[in-house]
Amino acid sequence: MPRGIFTLFIIHFFSSLQVQSLSISVNVPSSAPANANVVKDNFAAISMELNVLNTLIGNTPQTIPNAMVAYLKNIKSRITQPLRLRVGGNSLDGSIFNPDATQMITFNLASTANGIKNVPVTYGPQVVTTLEQLASDVGGISHLLGLSLIRPNDSDVVRFASFAEETLSGNLDAFLLGNEPDLYYKNGKRSANYTPSDYLREVAQVVSDLHNSSGGNLVSRPILGGPSTCCGVLSNTIKAGYISQHKDELKYITIQHYPQQSCSVLGVERWNLTYLTKHANVIRLSQWNLDGVSLAKAEGKEVLMDEYNTASCGGTPGRSNTFAAAMWSVDYTLSLAIRNYSAIYIHTREQNISYNIFDPPTSSVSSWTTGPQYYSLLLLAEALRGTDSSTGLSVVADLELTDSSGSSVAGYVIYDGKGKNPQRLVLLNFGDASFGTTPNVSFAIPAGLSPQGKDGALTVKFLSAPSLSEETAIQWAGQSVDGSGNLQGTVVENKVQCNAGCSIDVPGPAVALVGLTSSSALGKSGSGFTSACIVALCVVLFTLCFGHLEM
Repeated sequence: MPRGIFTLFIIHFFSSLQVQSLSISVNVPSSAPANANVVKDNFAAISMELNVLNTLIGNTPQTIPNAMVAYLKNIKSRITQPLRLRVGGNSLDGSIFNPDATQMITFNLASTANGIKNVPVTYGPQVVTTLEQLASDVGGISHLLGLSLIRPNDSDVVRFASFAEETLSGNLDAFLLGNEPDLYYKNGKRSANYTPSDYLREVAQVVSDLHNSSGGNLVSRPILGGPSTCCGVLSNTIKAGYISQHKDELKYITIQHYPQQSCSVLGVERWNLTYLTKHANVIRLSQWNLDGVSLAKAEGKEVLMDEYNTASCGGTPGRSNTFAAAMWSVDYTLSLAIRNYSAIYIHTREQNISYNIFDPPTSSVSSWTTGPQYYSLLLLAEALRGTDSSTGLSVVADLELTDSSGSSVAGYVIYDGKGKNPQRLVLLNFGDASFGTTPNVSFAIPAGLSPQGKDGALTVKFLSAPSLSEETAIQWAGQSVDGSGNLQGTVVENKVQCNAGCSIDVPGPAVALVGLTSSSALGKSGSGFTSACIVALCVVLFTLCFGHLEM
């Protein structure tokens, strides 16, 4: 073959690789802002709906699915603190604890309040004993358990709290009293004249019962959380006396929030997948109820987002179950880590709900299914891993890479627990040509961030997928999760020499986790895609297209 044809082929091949790109300069402050929020590395947590708990963790301590243990172990192995797990939701607030029940979950008559599905159950002691075994199997879980406020006179609430405290012991984090009480009237659980004063009176009644239980004082230390409102103004609840009346019993102030809703009875809110790809939207969302969060912190109470996801009522197919949702979860979680939260719990429900992080097998699907946002939890665990294993603390700051409301990039720096030394960068590129945004971004990293070591190289891992709308072909550091909850494939960790500054190329859509210290990386290293690989690929493609080359 003439040499000129080969030359034209090479030019055409590399021209096809030339796509629109963007260069972003990254300025990394040497320390975090004064009085910055300090978080533990179990900040990114999981919430499970009570009425389907048995489908997720099994019916007894002896029948916990191996896949669930694997899913949770994948996260726990990446952090130094116990994994946070909440059990609750609307189904718990209408359910009854029966200490003599022979099954974990028994469905009661299905009820619907104003068209919103609410399936109460009778649940037995197996809920607690199975959670305790799960904590042992995984290697440490800190449990957040809901207590019903629907019937404040019910003695089963006190019995459940007593049994859980005795059984879970050191694995019990706190009890959440009530769920979305600001919607009690709208959901048909209270009369139209239900007021904040009525709510506070009901809380006081349950707290008094917990003080005077037959098993002793169950709230002798701060162990309660609330109000777990979803839509009201938190500062109003606090100013009405919520903290001042229960300061000795409250451990956490809790709220829950969804940026969108997909409840048919409310009229499905029309939102596009691109909502999830704008960092400006995350900034606005993370400032919701910020006044109340600040009031709680001033009163010495930690704040939890005890339930969140992309959209309420199970999410929206084609949006909540996409790679865009996974990237959004990373962005939103890190944004809340800046704004005085202590943890944020992503919610998962019954089978075939679009926003689920994992789904158990069904009659038609024999293996577990992994949702896109599960991969977010793996990245976040590594990103927030504390350098001090005894505390697992870190500080997060927004790199403020752009002020454009239409920007498709975002970035964060994670410092050590004292906010003095940058440990990692998280760089997000939402770019996707099919959505009209720049697919390739090069982040210019300044000199002085390389680790002190033999090679002085930064490490880079990617959370990636072919497109923002991708639902299944997702990888974290070159690995994917199989139908048994296990990570498959070799860990891919690239190294970039950066003593004099460097560029981190992030082909969109993707999230890059950049390790700035020799201890930042987790897992086995793998080789990057080098120029040698490109040359080899050219030869292979040319041979396939034209046969043996004669020069």
